[in-house]
Amino acid sequence: MKLSNSNFSSGISNNNKINNIKLLKKPFQNISNFPKENNSPKKNEKNQKIKLKINYLISNKNDKKNNIFNNIKNNPQFVYEYFNIINTNLLDLENKNIPNYQSIFKHQNKISFQHRIDCIRFINQVNNFFSSLQETHFLSINILDRFICNYPNIETKDLNSICCSTIFIANKFEEIYIPLLSDFIKVTNNNVKEKDVLKWEYKILSYLDFEILTVSPLFFLERTHFFSQDENKEVFYFAQLLLEILFYDINFMKFKCSFRANSVYYISRKIIYNNDDVWNNKLKFFTGLNEKDLKDCIKEGMNFIKKFIKNKKKFKDDYLFFKYDSKKFFSVSDLFFKKIKENL
Repeated sequence: MKLSNSNFSSGISNNNKINNIKLLKKPFQNISNFPKENNSPKKNEKNQKIKLKINYLISNKNDKKNNIFNNIKNNPQFVYEYFNIINTNLLDLENKNIPNYQSIFKHQNKISFQHRIDCIRFINQVNNFFSSLQETHFLSINILDRFICNYPNIETKDLNSICCSTIFIANKFEEIYIPLLSDFIKVTNNNVKEKDVLKWEYKILSYLDFEILTVSPLFFLERTHFFSQDENKEVFYFAQLLLEILFYDINFMKFKCSFRANSVYYISRKIIYNNDDVWNNKLKFFTGLNEKDLKDCIKEGMNFIKKFIKNKKKFKDDYLFFKYDSKKFFSVSDLFFKKIKENL
């Protein structure tokens, strides 16, 4: 049974003037030839070097690169007293509770890449309707992908209910004021039932063993932008838009969260500033990554963006661009098509 466009485009009430989305007929993704996970001693040695760099930052307060150190110390959100512990642990925790994108559809016979794209668009619409945090949106997609990886033979007719359940769970973890279950039913124009949302919520939590929270690529992106000391907000929100576009690409999603976040930030600075000094020594130092480390991730991201632009007629009505056309996100949707056209 094919998931109809109407199921997802009707997810938001017409009274709220949210544009319908046009779904792709054929996804581009090709998941063949995934590289095997590298657990070699060289990889572990590299991670250790990154940790040592962060330790060096804390212990050498008079270093030239530490003009940013005072900003960290004076910002209570960085919890200066635990800054060293937080940064070293992030490198270890980013692989926790991450979907296995190498075999995401291994247990599925009835849903495909296109169904996943439809689900992401639906989740985007609902989260934006409730003005949820970006962290809630990213967690919702993480929960969905992990569930697809683990639960066998999901029916297409259940996808609306599953999406609502993932959003409902993510809201409970990330939001202070969460929507009522009845609100989800109203938003979807009664296309789902409360008992179905609760049923799938129980199944999701059971299959994931209540291990919900994870380190989001958005978290790494925010830290990288802070370390860059770039006051241009367009760079940050442009990178966020790229990060969300690349949710559609399974090949890009196989990379670690820190690599995905830093790669889109690199691409964002490259496109907006159009110079060779986009990944300067400061960013190399604080992220522990250079262009060579990010090369494969950047290449995959750019390849998908090029395909994305070539299919502009199919994608231009994507709800994602309606979302990023708001002042909240500095209206970077128009900037995206303008800058991409100039640089590709």
